Amino acid sequence: MIEIIELIYDKDGLPVDWYIRQINPSFASFLGKTRDELINKRATSIISKIEDSWFTAFAGVEKTGEAISFENYGIEFDKYYTIIAWKVKINIDCCLKTWIPVGIHGCYTPVG
Repeated sequence: MIEIIELIYDKDGLPVDWYIRQINPSFASFLGKTRDELINKRATSIISKIEDSWFTAFAGVEKTGEAISFENYGIEFDKYYTIIAWKVKINIDCCLKTWIPVGIHGCYTPVG
């Protein structure tokens, strides 16, 4: 599953949301939406519960420009994910996500 996101920061410079700028059909299907229903929407308008660790990880990529790979849990769909994220340009990150079947996530380490 691939998406290109644009981070949204609050007045204090903390990441609070992101816009979905591009998304592949696999990820759109996972979210139960069409691609057109997702493009240019805020993540929080689609996913009601986003842990702070997601914002921290993506902001780290944005600020350092360094790609990261990590495992993280998402409560909304009750799944663990393996994520590879890299910076595309200012405020724009690209994320490759795969979910991990139950019982395989033994090396889970939260980000942040």
